[in-house]
Amino acid sequence: MALPSAPREAPAFATLRAMIVCGTDLGSSGETAARWAAALARASGQDLVLVHVDGSGHEGLESFPEAVREAAATMVERLDDRRTRHETELGHLAASLGMDCERVVLDGRPWERLVDYAAERRATLLIVGPHAAGLGSTSRNAAVHSPCPVLVAGTGEPPEFSALPWVVGIPHGHAVAQLLHDVGALAATTGSALVPTRILPRIPDDSSSAAQTLLAEMDAVARQELQRLVENLGVPVTLHVASGTPATVLLEEARGRGAGIAVTAHSGERPRDALRRFFLGSVTERILRGAETVPVFISPPVPTP
Repeated sequence: MALPSAPREAPAFATLRAMIVCGTDLGSSGETAARWAAALARASGQDLVLVHVDGSGHEGLESFPEAVREAAATMVERLDDRRTRHETELGHLAASLGMDCERVVLDGRPWERLVDYAAERRATLLIVGPHAAGLGSTSRNAAVHSPCPVLVAGTGEPPEFSALPWVVGIPHGHAVAQLLHDVGALAATTGSALVPTRILPRIPDDSSSAAQTLLAEMDAVARQELQRLVENLGVPVTLHVASGTPATVLLEEARGRGAGIAVTAHSGERPRDALRRFFLGSVTERILRGAETVPVFISPPVPTP
């Protein structure tokens, strides 16, 4: 599948034994993420790994100085019991999915271990759960720092992925090529369609003839640019141009089409962008806060040239 050039290799959705990593907190959000991950793994023919990270900082008794090992024994025993309980709960969750999947319980800071594990296993996609208020801290940090695309599951049951189009918020600048690589690979594997969307700024007093002429010209230019960007994607596309607030437009379009949203994370490598690497872009943040049942696909940050 020929795609626009990008600063890093596209995820290998179609390669042999490609892998989805799903992070679960073993609560309701994590269970939802696991159901979405299983549905996507079946639709795309990928392997699935369920990962739970125990943030208790579990250490074996041998890690304590000999002088305090006796005092630490009770605490370590409780942590061992906790880990065993989590392994059992993860096993029950895996069994409920109706498919074979690998299960892993890790120790450490949840988002860091989840991101590191996805990198170690060369995952094609990291799936995390939804939260009523937008995105929990673990899911949010994973979305910012993940080396592979992240899918934030919707709050409902997973869809038939071949029937789930993706409204793609086309950014300005170098990030567009990577976003199209990532979501294009997903669409090609699941047989879904893309709705590349360019959002134009609102023009005050757009009822005047001059404003209408300007809007028509901007629309035509935007459609030409979209056509150029997607001409080699190899998946069904429907071009869309709208004006308004980006997050609002994308959410309304996705809900109207029964679609997911694909956006890019914000990043930068220049000194003035150093702080920004720790945050998602404002459009992505607003989308996640209002997404609810809408799944959100986030393409990883790419360096600013």
